[in-house]
Amino acid sequence: MRRALFGFSTTIGAVSLMLIAEILYVLFLAPKLAQRAPLQLDRTGSSNTVLWLGDSTVAGVGASNAAHALPLLVAAAAHDTSRLRVLAMSGARIGDVVKRQAPQVAGERVGRIYIEVGANDVTHLTTVSAFEKRYDKLLGTLPNDARVICIGIPDMGGAARFPSPLRQLVAARGRQLDRIVRKVADKHRCTFVDLAAATGQKFRHDPAKYLAADRFHPSDAGYQLWAEAIVQTVLEDDA
Repeated sequence: MRRALFGFSTTIGAVSLMLIAEILYVLFLAPKLAQRAPLQLDRTGSSNTVLWLGDSTVAGVGASNAAHALPLLVAAAAHDTSRLRVLAMSGARIGDVVKRQAPQVAGERVGRIYIEVGANDVTHLTTVSAFEKRYDKLLGTLPNDARVICIGIPDMGGAARFPSPLRQLVAARGRQLDRIVRKVADKHRCTFVDLAAATGQKFRHDPAKYLAADRFHPSDAGYQLWAEAIVQTVLEDDA
């Protein structure tokens, strides 16, 4: 009996150490890997401006070049020739968007604003209440005459970087914050793009195709998939 209990406690201890190691990986190593220099996008066009706020997935991390970054893919799919300005920064969380990106919107003649943020809040364990409060504040500070598109949090379970069982925990956390994005978008009458529902299964089925080399950010094909889902939702909302 004593030997059995010792073996059981040893197993529990090993599992606990594994989970602790994985959590430390997400909190410290993964964010640093994600904070590579993003592609800088500021395309001139008409006097009307399309703004993008958010994190590394908007800033182009994972794309092979600027032409395959999400903002340009969306513009191409929507046949939008408006001036394109990307304020997103790699590693940004909702608090960073509120404090550093939203204030730059003032003075712009904005037609549309796309927002994609939340994945870093998942990995940094931002509380649900804090995430909701900050997202609500963000939407409340944007121009009333701008069309705002809130892009939901992608299926975090599709990120091959996370080993099990951490992947399942991160996926559940992502769904939790995704529901907040939908809730706040509905409150402010903004368009919500259910990115996880539209693209998650394809990422899980073929991560080698849809994920970049870091196994976290989308690849060119992954961003193309996202862009098509975003444009399709916006068109349906316009109808």
